Amino acid sequence: MIFYLISVAVFVVDQFLKALAKSSFASGGTITLIKKLVYFTYIENRGAAFGLFQGQRILLILISLAVACVVVYFHLKTSKNSNLQIPLAFIFGGTVSNLVDRIFRSFVIDYIDLRFWPIFNVSDVMINLGVLLLILRIVFSKSGGKEF
Repeated sequence: MIFYLISVAVFVVDQFLKALAKSSFASGGTITLIKKLVYFTYIENRGAAFGLFQGQRILLILISLAVACVVVYFHLKTSKNSNLQIPLAFIFGGTVSNLVDRIFRSFVIDYIDLRFWPIFNVSDVMINLGVLLLILRIVFSKSGGKEF
C-alpha cells in the first residue's frame, strides 16, 4: 500500500508544481524562492538530464516505459513490507510524472533552479533519491540485494 501512496504523492506534487510553473510564467520566467540559492523557473526540457538526447522524444518515452515496467516487476517481486518499496515508489512516481509530460506535452517541465546546476523538477529528485536508496540498501544489506 505504501508503494502506491508514495508513487501517487510524488506524481501529484510534481504535476501540481509543473502546472503552477506553466500557468505562472512564459518559458524562462522565474521568481526567487530563497535569495541567491533557489529559484522557481519554468523551462521546457525536450531532452533528458543535463539536456542530453534533445529531440529524442520517442526514445525517452520507451526508456521511461521500460523503467516503469522494471520498477513494477520489482515492486511485485519483493515483500510488501520490504524497505525497497519506498525507493521503488520514488522512482516509479517520478518516472511516470515525467513520462506523462513527454507523452502529452512533448517535453518535460522543469522548475527547480539552483543557478549552478541544470534546472530540474521534483520527479528528477525522487528518481535520483530512489536510485541512491536502492544502491545503499543493496550495498549495506546482509543479503547483498538478494531480496530481488
